[in-house]
Amino acid sequence: MRPKRLLYEPPISGGPFPAWSPTVQLALGVRGHTFKKDGDIYIPLIIAEHEGSGDLDRFLDQLPTHCVVVSVTEPHLENMLVRRGFIKKMLSNGEDEWRRPAIRAHLYRNEQYSEHPVRAIP
Repeated sequence: MRPKRLLYEPPISGGPFPAWSPTVQLALGVRGHTFKKDGDIYIPLIIAEHEGSGDLDRFLDQLPTHCVVVSVTEPHLENMLVRRGFIKKMLSNGEDEWRRPAIRAHLYRNEQYSEHPVRAIP
C-alpha cells in the first residue's frame, strides 16, 4: 500500500487583483499571494525568503491538485514545476497556468490534508 501523501493548502491572502504583494507567509520560508476562484486556489506570486534553502521545493511538493500556479515568469520556477509533474496551459488572455493533471489523481488516493505544512511555521 502506498503511504499517505501529506498535502497542504496555503492560506488565502486576497482577491484576483493586479496589486499582488508577497506579504502573506504561505509556508515556512515562502511568501506570496493566493486567491480562491471556482473552487481552486490560485497562486500568482511565490517568493522564497532564502534562495537555495529547499523551502519552495517542499511547498510545491505539498500542493494538492486544486492549487494552480499562474503567471510564471521565472525559468527556474518553471523547471521546478515541470519536475513535479505540473502541466503548463496557455490561456486565451496570454496568461499561463500550471496544474497537476487530473489523470494522475489516482496516484494520490491516500491524500491527507494538513492544516500545516510538514515544516510548520513556528
